[in-house]
Amino acid sequence: MQHLVILEPEPWGLPLNETLLPQHLKRNGYATHAIGKWHLGFFKKEYTPTYRGFDTHYGYWQGLQDYYEHTVHATYTSENGYDMRRDMTVDYSANGKYSTTLFTKEAVRLIHDHDISKPMFMYLAHLAPHTGNDKDPLQAPDEEIAKFAHIQDPERRIYAAMVSMLDQSVGSVITALREKHMLENSIIVFMSDNGAQPEGTHANHGSNYPLKGAKNSAWEGAMRNIAAIWSPLIKRPQRVSNHFMHITDWLPTFYAAAETHPDLPPLNQGTISEIEAQYREMGHVRKVPSKRQAVVDDDTKLNLLFALEENPITPARLDKKELPEIDGMDMWEAISDGSPSPRTELLYNIDDIYNYAAIRKGDWKYTFGSTNGGKADKWFENPGDNSLYKYDLESILSSKVASALAGVITYEQINEKNENIRHHREANFTVNLIDERIIEKLRNDATIKCQEVNLQELPDDSKCDLLVSPCLFNIIADPCEKINLASQKPEKVAELQEAIEEYKKTALPPRNVPRDPNADPARYNNTWMNWQDYEYVAKEKVAFNSLSPLAVGLLAAAGIMVFAIVTLLILLNRKGTVKRNRKHGRPVSLIDDAEDPVIEIMPKNSLFEDRELQVRTCIKDEIRRVE
Repeated sequence: MQHLVILEPEPWGLPLNETLLPQHLKRNGYATHAIGKWHLGFFKKEYTPTYRGFDTHYGYWQGLQDYYEHTVHATYTSENGYDMRRDMTVDYSANGKYSTTLFTKEAVRLIHDHDISKPMFMYLAHLAPHTGNDKDPLQAPDEEIAKFAHIQDPERRIYAAMVSMLDQSVGSVITALREKHMLENSIIVFMSDNGAQPEGTHANHGSNYPLKGAKNSAWEGAMRNIAAIWSPLIKRPQRVSNHFMHITDWLPTFYAAAETHPDLPPLNQGTISEIEAQYREMGHVRKVPSKRQAVVDDDTKLNLLFALEENPITPARLDKKELPEIDGMDMWEAISDGSPSPRTELLYNIDDIYNYAAIRKGDWKYTFGSTNGGKADKWFENPGDNSLYKYDLESILSSKVASALAGVITYEQINEKNENIRHHREANFTVNLIDERIIEKLRNDATIKCQEVNLQELPDDSKCDLLVSPCLFNIIADPCEKINLASQKPEKVAELQEAIEEYKKTALPPRNVPRDPNADPARYNNTWMNWQDYEYVAKEKVAFNSLSPLAVGLLAAAGIMVFAIVTLLILLNRKGTVKRNRKHGRPVSLIDDAEDPVIEIMPKNSLFEDRELQVRTCIKDEIRRVE
């Protein structure tokens, strides 16, 4: 899938021979839920979420949708249809309700209903802040837009409101985890999938500044993305990590994180007192500070174990040895304690259709070719650099997320305090509540600082024009890709070009295929469907012996009943006709040219009227020809 994304009416998807993260986790006893965007194929049911490892899915199959109507208009063609589902069933009741709100409510509901004796994986892929359909790309509730009246650009104002709704969603989900006592045993990853699209198709007016480029290019503005990860398992929290990491690394990283759980045996079910007694016998529990909570010995890496009266939590353990040979690398130690990253090389992409590729090895990035005729090969303006805009620290500290994390951290500190007292140590907490000083430090550490360069004064061989020749950058010293060093480092260019050629030897061809006219939602009640399944069902004959005995019996009984009712109606009609003809002194005749009084008194829209007239006319004509 290294060329373009799956366009709306195209019949293809992520290959079925690829085993996905939820499939691995489900095999290990996890409850798995997907919410929101899918965009990995839906032309056949086997490509949809509940066939790819998820127990449930609530959301849409395409890459975007209208935030209220939940319709999807094809990007380059005319197809348009509804796309919102609960598992395989179309959810028309969602029409008119805001996507971000719907997905948030679903996530909170699943958390509240979850049986915490079982581990859970939730994939919450919000539509926000992606654009909707081109006719109305940016959408947010009016009351949210009004909060950002100080933003002069109306499109940026709506975009801010969309991001604000996303912020509130994150707060609601983390609060739900805290209320369910799951936050203390969770790993939460918040990340983007690509850079913003400041202009062009599906432009959302986001900013990648000071990085160069935009979505659908090989520049850092498209490829370099931020992520935030939180977990009580992280040994050195509240810091910025600039370790080299790729999206494929998450699978082995999650496996490694799960292996850090304490090796505690499962408990028998029982009351809180009974559970406490079991752990005390094993030397783990000292006391139970609240009704729903048991403190675990500090020698373990997991500080808190929450036990309910009926279903105590047992650690979910995964074994990396069960994973096949994959490109991903275990980054857990780099994330948790700042150890060096095992990754030293990253292939951005190889696209032989657009004829571009990019690779990074150590500090060096090499790229050739361009997309969209070079339209993304520039620095887009920075609409966020405005003295009127203020980062509201107070709002951050009083947010739902901050409140939930403060509760968890406070209990961790109590645990550490008691341990220090027991061992006569000086109080020294490993993690502290976040404050303004920590926020400012994190923001400063995360800010990309580019060297000041006058691009106009650069010599020609130091300027980069991918439409003319490849470029080479020292991405550590020059993250904003301003100075092309290809002419100064020809040996490095040759090395990285050779590395790309090696990757090409094992690269699969792009899977993109032309649109299928049968995908048109107009064929399916204006709804996007797994259309090739329906095409197959329409063509296949249903064998009689495929029906169950009960179904056969019900069909036979229904047929007999219909036959009996029709026969009764005919007899009643004939009897009525005879009586009326006798009253008027007329013989009963079906060939009389006079009007039939039975036809006159029948309802105009009767189901049987046309059939009756056709039968009678046919009989009359046959008898006339005989005469």
